[in-house]
Amino acid sequence: MTLNPIPPARLVPARRPEKSIKVGLVAGGLGTYWPQFPKLLPQLQESARIVSARISKMDVELVDVGFISDPQEGAAAAEKLRAAGCDMIIMYLTTYMTSSMFIPIAQRANAPVLLINLQPSEQMDHANFDTGAWLAYCGACPLPEMANAFERAGVPFRSVSGYLAEERAWVKIHSWIQAAKVRSILRNSRHGIMGHVYPGMLDVSTDMTMVTTHFGGHMEVLEFDDLRVRVEKVSEKEIDLV
Repeated sequence: MTLNPIPPARLVPARRPEKSIKVGLVAGGLGTYWPQFPKLLPQLQESARIVSARISKMDVELVDVGFISDPQEGAAAAEKLRAAGCDMIIMYLTTYMTSSMFIPIAQRANAPVLLINLQPSEQMDHANFDTGAWLAYCGACPLPEMANAFERAGVPFRSVSGYLAEERAWVKIHSWIQAAKVRSILRNSRHGIMGHVYPGMLDVSTDMTMVTTHFGGHMEVLEFDDLRVRVEKVSEKEIDLV
């Protein structure tokens, strides 16, 4: 009997396109500053637009809720991001702001949080700066306060600091987005478990409750006969879609 060889292209099926994750973005600063320093808010909003444009190119579905200036606007942003069901929340600290502006967002989002502090440039123009210009470089100022409040509230977070054009900072931000993508894939996956270990090997047994607790997704127990029946039902068209 002559067997027809499997074409090389069928040996390694094409991977399905990865689903883009939904990333929420919110920027903020203390509204008390705006009447005192009229040029400050437009500058910070422009920085926020740069951040938004850069993140939108990272193969994500970006939910940008804009710029907030007080806790009331923070609460409104929190509701928008909660309703959007984001896989990750990025909070941009443009200048000093109170922790009460961001912590409701972190608490309600039910998603990993990344605090970013990206100042306008590598260094200030020290010969010509004034208080307003200095405040545009104060994104690092609220970071310890945010960290303390988030820690006490039991909200996990990570942070990235740098300046807008610093590629090293963007590499880190992209890495955290990729990590959130892995988390999203696991939380929406179907995990199959088949067979069992040699009796008595307690150190390598699979706790399905813990897999579901930490990874999310669905756990399904398969017997070998179940797998055989399922494989026999798969069509050539379905194989090509894998």
